[in-house]
Formats: sequence, structure tokens, C-alpha cells
Amino acid sequence: MLNRTRRIFFSTVKSSNLYLTISSSSESIFRNQVIKRASFPGIEGYFTVTNNHSPLVTLLRNGIITVEFDEKEKKQFFISDGIFIYKKSNDNSSSNNAEIVGVEIVPLEYLDKNKTVKVLQQMCAVNDATDDKWRKIKTMLG
Repeated sequence: MLNRTRRIFFSTVKSSNLYLTISSSSESIFRNQVIKRASFPGIEGYFTVTNNHSPLVTLLRNGIITVEFDEKEKKQFFISDGIFIYKKSNDNSSSNNAEIVGVEIVPLEYLDKNKTVKVLQQMCAVNDATDDKWRKIKTMLG
């Protein structure tokens, strides 16, 4: 009779992912979304993080956030300002967490520069055409 031995190999390598959470004051855009890398507008200039970046807490200024999920898929957002936190995982895995909390965060495709300029010009024209201070204030507030 032949003695058969089964060999089972267990992977000791834990998953290595970077999880991103993006939240604004009004909504949660991503919650623990796996990403490859992301770029942010820091107060001292743009910076990029990938998995295994050193821990970091920094302020963000207005600008474009670029999130890359893989080589083909990426999304961009406009942020007015906010805070960025990067922390290492508490367990022994090499997965890490990054979090952005912003005052206003909007997908870039929602913004239309030409329409914004047109509306602003209309508001300025209404504002210039009146001497009523209250109406000027209401116009400038939108």
C-alpha cells in the first residue's frame, strides 16, 4: 500500500493594499477603497502616496486630487481644502490606510469652467447695474 502525503501550503504573506477613504462635510465619496496611488495638493506642493509610505498628517490646499486604481482607471476630484492622514496598519499586514477629509470635494467632471465664468459674469453685470447695497450683497452671495 502506498502512503500518500498531502502537502498544503499556506501563504504567510498577507495582502498588501492601500485603502483610501475620502469624505467631505456633506458626503463620503470612498470608504476603504483599494488604490494603487494618489496625488494630493499639499500646502507645500503636490505629493504622491503609495502603499508603505511613511506615516503622515498634513494640510491640503485647494487643487486636484488624482486617485489611480490601476494602470487604466483613475479619478480626479477638486478639493477646496482639508486634511490628509496616512497611517500604517495595526496588524502585521502591509496594508495601510489613507484618509482625506475636506470641506468641499467634487468630482472634476462635475465642474464646467465655461459655465462658471458665464454665471459669474451675469452676477457681476447685475451687481454693477444697481446702487442698492442689499441687492449687491444678495447677488454676490448667489
